[in-house]
Amino acid sequence: MIRESFINDVAAYIEQRISAVRLNNSHIINQFVVKEVQGCCVAMEIMVPHGIVSTINVIDLLDENLEVISTNDVVVPITADTVILQSFEVREG
Repeated sequence: MIRESFINDVAAYIEQRISAVRLNNSHIINQFVVKEVQGCCVAMEIMVPHGIVSTINVIDLLDENLEVISTNDVVVPITADTVILQSFEVREG
């Protein structure tokens, strides 16, 4: 069994590595409304301004070198300024 404190440290490490979000392989957002760790959970909110894209199909989390950390295929229509929440939990598998 992995100690909870180690899992929380891994979550904090992941949160620190995430520097930006890329939408649809082209639009980079590096300002977060919220980016925080609570125990083993990482939560991020980004503001997607109306007009930047009509629909989000891919969300990439990027490190400081703009290398992809993770990719999610989604379908999110953007009809107004929209705050998107992405969260994940680090846990023993």
